[in-house]
Amino acid sequence: MRFVHETLPQRVVFAPGDAAAAIGDETARLGAERIMVVIAPSSSPLTGPLTGALPVAHVHHEVVRHVPVEVADRARDAAVRCRADALVSIGGGSATGLAKAVALTTGLPIVAVPTTYAGSEATNVWGVTRGATKTTGVEPTVLPRAIVYDASLLRTLPVELSVTSGLNALAHGVDAMWGPTPTRSTSPWPRSRSAAFVRDCPPSQPTRADWLATSRRCTAPTSRLWPSPRPARARTTRCAMSSAVCSTFPTHRPTPSSFPMCWR
Repeated sequence: MRFVHETLPQRVVFAPGDAAAAIGDETARLGAERIMVVIAPSSSPLTGPLTGALPVAHVHHEVVRHVPVEVADRARDAAVRCRADALVSIGGGSATGLAKAVALTTGLPIVAVPTTYAGSEATNVWGVTRGATKTTGVEPTVLPRAIVYDASLLRTLPVELSVTSGLNALAHGVDAMWGPTPTRSTSPWPRSRSAAFVRDCPPSQPTRADWLATSRRCTAPTSRLWPSPRPARARTTRCAMSSAVCSTFPTHRPTPSSFPMCWR
C-alpha cells in the first residue's frame, strides 16, 4: 500500500517540575532577545516563576476565549510596540490561540507552555471569532516551534476545567479517526490513545499531575499528526463523547454550562 506520512516540525520537551529552565533553553535556541509573554490574568502567578529569567519585553494579559478579532488586533499591536522577536504562551487553549493569532500576521515563533489538556499547542490550526462567527485556518507559521510540558503546572487546575479541557483533548483523538490524512503507521494511535485517555482520567486533584505525564504523550502526537481543518466535526465529537465520559467523573459531572460550544 502506497501512502505518505507527514509530520510537523516541532520540538516537544517534557520537563516535570523544571518548566522555567526548559522555557529558557527553548527561547535561547530561537535567539529570542525581546519576548512577549501571553498569559491570562488567572495564570498570572506563574509569570514570575516561569519567565523571571527571560528577556521579557512585555507581558500581555488580555486573553479571551475563542480569540475575538479585536483582542487579536490589540495583541498584535502590543507585539509590534514592544518589538517582540518571540512569543511565550502560558495557559490553556485561549492563550495558545491568541499567540497563534499574533504569529499568523507577524511570523513570530511561539514557545507554548500548556496548563490544560486541550492540545491546541500541537496543531498548526488557528482560529478567531468575529461576533458569533468563528473563522479557522491551517498555517505553518502558527505552529509553536516548541512545547514545554510540565505536569506540575496542572496540580491546581480546577476540577470543572479539568473535565472540559480533558474532553477537548479527547476530541482531538476521536476526530483523528476520521481525519483526512491517516496512514497505516498512524491509524492505530487515535483509538488506543483515546481509550487510554478515558481509562486514565484522574479521579482526584492530587493524582492529576501524575496522570498528565502519561496522557500528554498520547494527546500531543495525536493532535499534531492530524490537524483537522473541520472544527465543526470536532465540536460535534465533543458533544457526543461528553455523555460517555461522564461516568469517569462521578462527583463532577459535566453540564450544558460546562460545554458552551456544544450547545451553540
